[in-house]
Amino acid sequence: PVGKKVLAALQKKYPDIKGPADITPAVGVANAYDTVMLIAAAITKAGKTDGPAVRDGFYGIDKVEGLIKTYQKPFSKTQHEALSQDDYIWTRFEVDHIIPVAKK
Repeated sequence: PVGKKVLAALQKKYPDIKGPADITPAVGVANAYDTVMLIAAAITKAGKTDGPAVRDGFYGIDKVEGLIKTYQKPFSKTQHEALSQDDYIWTRFEVDHIIPVAKK
């Protein structure tokens, strides 16, 4: 659902976009979107924008629906990375296509 919403917004602003294949680099858009949503959730949780409050706001995030994944309590005082190795797909370029690399 988040992907459809973001794609619709991009298509409204950029009519030449027909589908996800027209978004380059798609992973950059996904990372940027999720980053902004996580920052907004932290600021909302903090109720203000000063550094220590926003940091604590990150720790208080319960759930954010992102493009890459749904983030469930993504941060804590000891966990500062919202993405792990399981959230990435290794790919390779073949002519003009991005192809997933098979897991062993």
